[in-house]
This record gives sequence, C-alpha cells and structure tokens, in this order.
Amino acid sequence: MSLSTDPEIGFATKILDEVTRLVSPLKVRYLVVGATARNIQSVGLMNEVPDRATKDVDIAIAIDNWKDYDRISRVLPRKGIHQHKFEVLGAEVDVVPFGEIEDENREICWPGGATRMNVVGYREARESAMAVTMPSGSRISVPSIAAQAVLKLMAWNDRRMYTSKDAVDLRSIITWYSEGPFETELFDRHRSILDIYEWETVSAGAHRLGEDMANLLSHRHAYQMVLDVLENQATMDTLAGSMGFDPRTNLQRIRAMRSGFVSAGAAVSPHTPAA
Repeated sequence: MSLSTDPEIGFATKILDEVTRLVSPLKVRYLVVGATARNIQSVGLMNEVPDRATKDVDIAIAIDNWKDYDRISRVLPRKGIHQHKFEVLGAEVDVVPFGEIEDENREICWPGGATRMNVVGYREARESAMAVTMPSGSRISVPSIAAQAVLKLMAWNDRRMYTSKDAVDLRSIITWYSEGPFETELFDRHRSILDIYEWETVSAGAHRLGEDMANLLSHRHAYQMVLDVLENQATMDTLAGSMGFDPRTNLQRIRAMRSGFVSAGAAVSPHTPAA
C-alpha cells in the first residue's frame, strides 16, 4: 500500500503542506501526532487501511515560552475561541505546545490559567521521531510506534470520560507489534519473550511494546506517571473495556505490555531529573 494512493493521507498532505508554508518563516519544526500520525503509520509502516477516518490534523510544537506560541497563532487562522484550534484549508488543526513551558508535573497551563494539559511523552516523541516523505515530496516527523503508544495511553487517561477513540487506537498499536517488521523482530531476536507467552505473538509483541515505551522515558518522573496509569487495576479494566472486541483478551495484552514496561523500567535511574 502506498501513501500516495490513500485518501486520508492525501487529505493530510494538503493540510500539512499549507501549515508548513505558513509557519516556515518562523523556523518552526512540528511533530504530526494524533489520528493523522496513526494513519501515516498504519498505511506507510504496517501497510494497512486505517481503522477510522479523521477530518482534523494534530501537530505538536516545542516552544521556549508563550511568546513563541503567540507568533505561531498569528500566522495560523484561528477557529473559534479555543487557543489551540486553527483552521487551514477548511480543516481543523489542533496545535499542542510543549517544551520549556512545561511544569514539574509535565503539564502546560494555557495563558489565563483556566486550562491545564498533560504533555507527558511529547518531548520523548520528538526525540525518537521518524521522518516520513509525504506524496507531495514534503518531509514530516511522526512519533515512533512506541512513542505513539505512550501518547495514546496518556490521552485516553485524560479524556476517557467522553471518548474511547484513544483506547481503540492503542489496541491497534498493540496488535501492530506482532505484525510485519515487528513480527520478524520477535522471531529473530526475542524468542525468550515468545516462550514466556507460549508463542502467543500478540501478547509477546505487547510485552516488547512495553519495553520500548519504557526505554523512551529516560526521565524517571515521566516513567512513573505512565507506570501509575498501568498499575491501577480499575483503570486498566476500564481501558480494556474501551478498546472494543473482547475485554478479557484486551486486558491480557495490556498486562503483557505492562510487564514489558516494568521489566525495562528497571534501567530508568531514580536519580534522573524530571524533564
């Protein structure tokens, strides 16, 4: 399957090319996140049709201060009253700022103080990002699959009361880790993990995903925040039910992911300062 023939990717390419044109004078580099990143990964890496369509585009931008965000806001057309929503070529574009504006809890507080947002995983996603060539020839950055899993888990935890889409996306990501290049890696390099799960490849892949998620989070505070979500049994039961299909199977795979996360997390130094 080619990025150039998928309609979802074609739509995203037009929007992202225009965003790039608008922000390029500011020398801004952004990371494509959310459903658009998921679709690019699904088509470009896994050779699969995306599970669900999206008509908006999410990007994340590292900034040093809110003046940087003001400059971005002046070149992107606003949509409504929300500070993070813009409209480009008729499509909604949500912009997530992160970086030096984060506090010690890895949250940002929008100017005015009314709204706070958890941005755990965005720094790590930028540091481990993959470069992708879009059908127009433009180059963009998307999170690695493991970074996308961190972002989806934390997004679900923040907004699970009103949407299950992040849980559904996380289920797809878990499945990806036993398919295509990830399946090959399992059989070539991780037979001991396959043995643990009696050669049930999806659970073994989920374990490997958890390891890769932990390896991204070199800062102990960020690691602990993700671990706190994974170790809350009631929360994991809710996540399994929100993923769709069979909650019992989902929970089994979540536990495998958590096991990998914990085993790899031993290498995260407790003395590493928070990002």
